[in-house]
Amino acid sequence: MREYSKALEACQEATENDAEHAHAKEIAQTEGKIQQALFTQRNSESQDETLQRAMNDPEVAVSF
Repeated sequence: MREYSKALEACQEATENDAEHAHAKEIAQTEGKIQQALFTQRNSESQDETLQRAMNDPEVAVSF
């Protein structure tokens, strides 16, 4: 999951650095593929798997 997030961040950075929009179509297509893969992965996981993934993510802070 973390790799998809990094890939989306890279697409955002590429968009910001593509001032002339020479690669806008390619960036958008890549971003769409990443989002589709992310949706497919999340759609097929159980609630327990989702909870476990969230618990393993250091950026998710849960306090009780």
